[in-house]
Amino acid sequence: MSDNPGKGMFERLRGAAKARFQSTNKGGWSPIVPVPEKAPAPPVSHFKLGQHSAEYAYRGPDGRLWGYVRRYDTGSGEKEFWPLTFCEHSGTKHREWRPKSFDVPRPLYGLDRISADRGAPVCVCEGEKAADAVEQLLPGLIGITSIGGSNAAGKTDWGPLAGRRVVVWPDADPPGKDYAARVGQALTGIGAAPVTIITPPDNVKPGWDAADALAEGWGMGRVQELINEARAPGEVLPAEISGVRQRQKEKILELIEEIELWHQADRRGFVTVGINNHLENMLVNSGEFGIWLTGAHHTVHGGALGGQTLKDCIRLTEAQAIHNGPLYETFFRVGQQDGAVYIDLGGADWRSVKVTAEGWEVIDQAPIKFLRSPHMRPLPVPERGGSVDQLRDLINFGTEVNFCMIVAWLVGALNPTGPYPILVIGGEQGSAKSSLARALRSLVDPSVPLTRTAPRDERDLMVCAMNNWVMAFDNMSGVPAWLSDGLCQVATGAGYGCRSLYTDWGETVFEGARPVILNGIGDLAARPDLADRSIAITLPPIPDDKRFTEKKWKAKFEAAAPEIFGAILDGVSSALRRSDEVQLASKPRMADFAEWITAAEPGLGWPEGSFLPLYAANRDEAVQASLEADPLAQATLKLLDDRSEWEGPAGQLLSELEDLVPDKIKKAKWWPATPAMLSKQLERAAPILRIYGIEFERRKGGASSSRTIYLEHVPQKEV
Repeated sequence: MSDNPGKGMFERLRGAAKARFQSTNKGGWSPIVPVPEKAPAPPVSHFKLGQHSAEYAYRGPDGRLWGYVRRYDTGSGEKEFWPLTFCEHSGTKHREWRPKSFDVPRPLYGLDRISADRGAPVCVCEGEKAADAVEQLLPGLIGITSIGGSNAAGKTDWGPLAGRRVVVWPDADPPGKDYAARVGQALTGIGAAPVTIITPPDNVKPGWDAADALAEGWGMGRVQELINEARAPGEVLPAEISGVRQRQKEKILELIEEIELWHQADRRGFVTVGINNHLENMLVNSGEFGIWLTGAHHTVHGGALGGQTLKDCIRLTEAQAIHNGPLYETFFRVGQQDGAVYIDLGGADWRSVKVTAEGWEVIDQAPIKFLRSPHMRPLPVPERGGSVDQLRDLINFGTEVNFCMIVAWLVGALNPTGPYPILVIGGEQGSAKSSLARALRSLVDPSVPLTRTAPRDERDLMVCAMNNWVMAFDNMSGVPAWLSDGLCQVATGAGYGCRSLYTDWGETVFEGARPVILNGIGDLAARPDLADRSIAITLPPIPDDKRFTEKKWKAKFEAAAPEIFGAILDGVSSALRRSDEVQLASKPRMADFAEWITAAEPGLGWPEGSFLPLYAANRDEAVQASLEADPLAQATLKLLDDRSEWEGPAGQLLSELEDLVPDKIKKAKWWPATPAMLSKQLERAAPILRIYGIEFERRKGGASSSRTIYLEHVPQKEV
């Protein structure tokens, strides 16, 4: 292929046209004018080149057509470009399409787009195909070019670009470099500002341009980085840029050799870097590490890093971390190692609290790998000598059972392994439910925001769990079935996964447990499976004369929070010290939580054995509320009120249960409409039924393949 396919083209074309037409048209052809709207379509082919492979329309500032440039691919692999304009003979006023170039100075390709959007930045390319590709690569950027190849830049009217921001994207070859220099000189002369010239990436094929970048699947971010690296005309030669990049890479790799590279089980790469006399853990493929790397390079070597150089080094660092770095377990806010609990205080100095069976202390650096989200905020630095009773003056809690459950939830939230009961806060409007939720989260996992609206779907729930230790959902009016199931999984530590965005096979997985707070009006824990994992408290309304202003409450809370947090840590230390010796005579649902709080009693200043009866009382209330909200469970209890057992097909059971409820219940959308739905709902209600002495079982018939439901009324169990 010729280095300059357009060289001499217009001279040959002009000579051919002149020889062909001047012999019969003494007056020649008149200057080019806009094409009439009713003009015929241009011929498909002309001369000996045959049919064109591409056609580019040149339009004036008002959008009217001025003519075309056509591309012809020859059999030898080369290409030629021919203009086509609608000309008029001065003697006969006969007008037709002729292979005649535009007048000098020649118009820009894309002049209509420039005029339509006078504020958009402009990218000058070498060729119409590349100009069109630019607009697909980076929407909002206008792609233009000039007629006649790299040697014809001086014949173009660049005036419409005066005062515009322009970047030149040349082909990756010597003619492209020359074209960029000529265009840069012309644009500087007419006052375009600023003007920069892109340097094509290293190791691309000769002639590489924006159209090739589009074909290779470049994304907007990669194109923007290339533009960000563009230099002013004459500032640095391409060869010098390549050398600078190489030297920068070598210096960055020297910096990387001095930091710790590692990965976690899902094969994501991380680094541990030193900042202001402490260590911080960062995901390699993150903006945070990119900022650190740029700053470290500037501190050690001076100067700024190019975007492509930085991106290349981050990729290399990630590969080394995954393939050569050690595997570490990571923690978010709360972690453990060798029998000790570590709590990330979340401050800029990365200090932590170490809690052991002997007590707790603030340490400069945790020996485990903590990760942080951008939304995490600092915990109060704990102080000794406080009591959890200091919380009484700061929250509306109602009964002593409620206060005990609130403190128990706080201590349980700092258990590194879970499971965690879901704290469900109810009460009428004005009972400070949201204020309580924010206060509790501020004591164990402050974040921005402290509370949030309920997730819209399972993906939102999982993302929230991956970026928060405590999940606090505010002003809820109900809990749909999918959210109830998801919260139960998150609270007890079941694995949770969904398809990664923009992939067909990638999966994002969350494995672990999280403390959860729900607050709202109504019975949020009506579903038996959610109620079985919840601590439900109902707050009384606050009289007007007992309310605090937000400013006054915040000042009181911030003053007391360090000692309250210290008292909670006393409870955690006691739980670590006594957890192995605590033996519950009867283990309720969430038995791990019950054992943890029972072991924490001395550290909280509570009498030994005082928590479990209060916990049982709270569960009685939750069970009763769940039963009241479940007409199916009520009907099942009524069915077995005067019999010891029932067995039969699900359809027969559904019919007998429907005889025990009013018509408006049977017509409700949540009442089981089919035997299969009945079986599923009874399985969900089984924990509540069991507490009231009803055992549920599915059985398969002996000689028959049909299935039956078996209900047995046994002596009632204590909660």
